[in-house]
Amino acid sequence: MALVQKKINTEGNIPQPELSPFKYLAGSHVKDKITGFEGVITCRCHWMFGCIRYDVTPMELDKDGQPQKSNGFDEDQLVLVETEPIEAKKEFTGGPRDNPSCYRR
Repeated sequence: MALVQKKINTEGNIPQPELSPFKYLAGSHVKDKITGFEGVITCRCHWMFGCIRYDVTPMELDKDGQPQKSNGFDEDQLVLVETEPIEAKKEFTGGPRDNPSCYRR
């Protein structure tokens, strides 16, 4: 995607380029073509200058039974392993809390 430098508009904002759609859904089972790292997409990120990256988390636990760390990959490095994405739980699992304030007092 070619980007063109744009001037700041009258409101002081820089117009953003049109975003391309993500190739993979969150929850998709993918594999990195270069390293062979395999897991589930837990995060998708579209950077300001057009780079699309995904956080991939392994499905297996480590030797201590803890979740392994995720790794970030460019979209073009990944291939789809399974076509159906894993569905996230629909229930809210967090504890009660107030919405954070935008300003410190």
